[in-house]
Amino acid sequence: MRTVRPEAHVLAVAARDACGRLVGLAPFYVASMRLVNLVRFRCLRVLGDTFCGAEYPDVIVRRGCEGTGAGLLQALEVRGDRWDVMWLTKLAGWTGAAERIREGADNLGWRVQSRERTFSCVPLPDTFEAFFARLSSNARSMLRRRMKQLTTAGVQFERYCDTTPLPEALETLFRLNDLRWSAAGLRGSFVRKPKEADFYREFAPRARNRGWLRMYAARLAGQVAAVQLGYVYDGVYHQMQEGFDPSAPRGVGNALRQWSIERLIEEGVRTYDFLGGLTEHKRRWLAEPRAGCDLLLGRPTLKNRLLFTRPVWPTGRFLRDPDDVRHDPPPPEPTETGEA
Repeated sequence: MRTVRPEAHVLAVAARDACGRLVGLAPFYVASMRLVNLVRFRCLRVLGDTFCGAEYPDVIVRRGCEGTGAGLLQALEVRGDRWDVMWLTKLAGWTGAAERIREGADNLGWRVQSRERTFSCVPLPDTFEAFFARLSSNARSMLRRRMKQLTTAGVQFERYCDTTPLPEALETLFRLNDLRWSAAGLRGSFVRKPKEADFYREFAPRARNRGWLRMYAARLAGQVAAVQLGYVYDGVYHQMQEGFDPSAPRGVGNALRQWSIERLIEEGVRTYDFLGGLTEHKRRWLAEPRAGCDLLLGRPTLKNRLLFTRPVWPTGRFLRDPDDVRHDPPPPEPTETGEA
């Protein structure tokens, strides 16, 4: 929080069992939102829901103690003097998170508003050969051709954190990410949101120390031409950020993704998670859709009727957090000529 929202007021609720062991945590902070810039709403948001690329928020509950989640919401109800609404964005629909929170809210008599989100992931088989065989014949032909051309030209692939100090690797990612977006007439993610760069500088070393961080790079004549960064947790690789040099040889990003998927399968990762959205580019890599949602929850107060009479969302022009940034425009759809 000190890198992305240092001014935020944290409102976290913890649950412990009879032995004092921590079994549940609802990590929220209170943000101020205004309806048509007039009526102020105190909004509970999950820690880390902005300026860091996080998705799939949830209350945190120890396995075997799933019933604790309802108690955490009840504890937040008791602290209702400190908040009006709860905004949960990019909830996973396949983990039970959305259903548990919605059910708990219904039991407390809260108002509930939901809208759908689409995510995508690639189930990974036991071997890269099995994965490659599932690709379309056109995709296989293109990847073989580009990989041969790139290796002949001297392109080398590497686990970037194994060869380069992490601060330098991150700055290269930020630079190549901006080059990628600039080629489409847009600013890079980290240029538009410098707090997100600060978060990566803070979190990536911790993720590396815990064995979660993965960074892959393609290098030509000693210069990094493409970088991809993600995290592995519980057998799932989450693809977070990437960038490439548009002046690099054609298909370098595709080749790097192929190489990284092969490395992930070798270490036993079972899912390649593309996170939000399902583009044609992701489909070509065998991504399958997964359903999720956004939830806006409100205590049954007179003021909250203003929000729930008609669908009003904290991402529109009527209700906004003035300290938040606009949601990212969709990234440029990669093509075989550039791709990242």
